[in-house]
Amino acid sequence: MPKESAAVAVRPERMPQAGTCSGKEPEGYGELFLFVPEMGQVIRISEGTGDNLFKEDEEAGYVDYIIYEQHGLSTGMPVVDGGQVLLEGMFRDLFRCTADCIPRVLDMAYGNDAFNCVILE
Repeated sequence: MPKESAAVAVRPERMPQAGTCSGKEPEGYGELFLFVPEMGQVIRISEGTGDNLFKEDEEAGYVDYIIYEQHGLSTGMPVVDGGQVLLEGMFRDLFRCTADCIPRVLDMAYGNDAFNCVILE
């Protein structure tokens, strides 16, 4: 079974569910911005560029990743955290669009994928 990281298994049933995120779901694979009111943060989510995998990641079977940055809601919107979700399959094979990976990013960032959020345009 494909996985994101050693701690977070990829499961097809973890695609975004109706009502989890409001806002217009963008089509395609461009970056998106997500407001998570409960955490007071905006997350920038994008497909990995492919140049940030370590040899150990590749040896473990990872071939792609999702990259995200968490921004605080203060002057300048500073980056307060971020990371990447490792994938054993190619991003575009696993997701129909960038918005489909939102639950996986929320789970990696906060340990829970059930936050209400708003996709920003």
